[in-house]
Amino acid sequence: MMQIMNIRPALLLFVLLLAPGPLDPASAAPQLTIMVEDASEPFSRPDGSGYANDLVRAAYRAAGVDLRLSIVPYARCREYLKSARIPACFAMSWSKDLEDSGIVFSSRPLFEVDADVFLNSASRLRPQSLADIKPGSTVGIINGYEYPDQVYAMEKSRILLERNVDDAANLKMLANNRIDAAILMLSEFDNLERRLDTGEAGKSVRFAFRAGLMKSHIAFNLRNSQGQFARDAFEKGYASLVSNHEIDRIRQRWKKMTVR
Repeated sequence: MMQIMNIRPALLLFVLLLAPGPLDPASAAPQLTIMVEDASEPFSRPDGSGYANDLVRAAYRAAGVDLRLSIVPYARCREYLKSARIPACFAMSWSKDLEDSGIVFSSRPLFEVDADVFLNSASRLRPQSLADIKPGSTVGIINGYEYPDQVYAMEKSRILLERNVDDAANLKMLANNRIDAAILMLSEFDNLERRLDTGEAGKSVRFAFRAGLMKSHIAFNLRNSQGQFARDAFEKGYASLVSNHEIDRIRQRWKKMTVR
């Protein structure tokens, strides 16, 4: 009996030596939390899905970073980045108020959108450019979103930019002749008929002309303690997605889901 009792402590020590120890913190993937807007179809949706979200997640995964997305209204995402409270926000386009803020953009855009101008179908006007829109007109855009510089320049020509909550509101107002034109930012992923129906506009509005192109990026604030790390990791991971054509696969998957 004494021999058995003496063996047990030795066996226990042997088992403890073989058991895996706690993970070495240095070997764990670095963690990063950034913000993303919550209402940009089909790029960044309220449930966290979206084409841009998939691209950003894939880029950081390729760089070996454990990414967490905080899904918030775009205005908050933008303001938190400007004040350096977060390391990164997407998707953003450049505007003058970002100067001297410490903000830099990714070297390549996540996606591109066209500024397309729509009129009421009953309108007799046939403008070919923003310069053809008459002074005193009202043009609907989305409050807080970025547009090409030439859109904002219209205000110098006594054209009112009606800043509404979303495209659906602008389209509804246009269909009911409450504004003279609406500008929609559209991409290769858009099904135009579905977008117009969302605004209850349907055939009540028509496309007039294209007013410019905007490139949308993931943006970083280098004044945040993780800003440079977030930027470097994204650029490294994104380059990997380009070289192995994962970007093309993500793009085609989303086009099949959205353009039908």
